[in-house]
Amino acid sequence: MTDKDFLDNLAVGDTVVVESNDSWNVTKVARFTKTQVIITGGGKFRRATGLGGNDWNRSSLVEPTQERLDKIRHSILVAKLRHFNWKSLPLDTLNAINALVGKKT
Repeated sequence: MTDKDFLDNLAVGDTVVVESNDSWNVTKVARFTKTQVIITGGGKFRRATGLGGNDWNRSSLVEPTQERLDKIRHSILVAKLRHFNWKSLPLDTLNAINALVGKKT
């Protein structure tokens, strides 16, 4: 589906991905005006192009493809594991995790 087809077929309640710089947010369409798509939380995007934001923070509405959703889930897990308190785990658990991820030095 092209970006134009995606935007033309949006309906209230549809899931969308907001892409901004190097971050993504999964949200829903809350309502429409004649020229804008309003998402949950109040973000506004041009209905014709999907573009939103301002000069400092450009963002766009994109289709929530499986590839994009997987990329978002991956980023969330990486961030969660990066900040996890590994010292709180017992040695047996850490050894099991090490066996799963492999031995890279």
